[in-house]
Amino acid sequence: MLNYTTYFTINNTPQAVFDAIENVPAWWGPIEGNFQKAGDEFIYRHGDVHYSKHQITEMVPDKKLVWLTIDRGRISFNKRMNGTEQRLFSKSAKKMI
Repeated sequence: MLNYTTYFTINNTPQAVFDAIENVPAWWGPIEGNFQKAGDEFIYRHGDVHYSKHQITEMVPDKKLVWLTIDRGRISFNKRMNGTEQRLFSKSAKKMI
């Protein structure tokens, strides 16, 4: 499995960045289920084109959100995403130097 990592800077507080990251419906659209704490599961659908089910595996407020893709749908091409993690971090620029 390939790894992909990217970094970018946002001119805001770590709390504001994390609040935006954990607000999944704001950037994906309607979500089924919960996404407030570790162990919560949620589903994202986009008509008949996309289905994915995820579980939050780690959440550290204002710092880190990790979720596991449990089921990426019925299309075999998308199944390769099953078992992958999305790791989202918010760090203070001062700590990164």
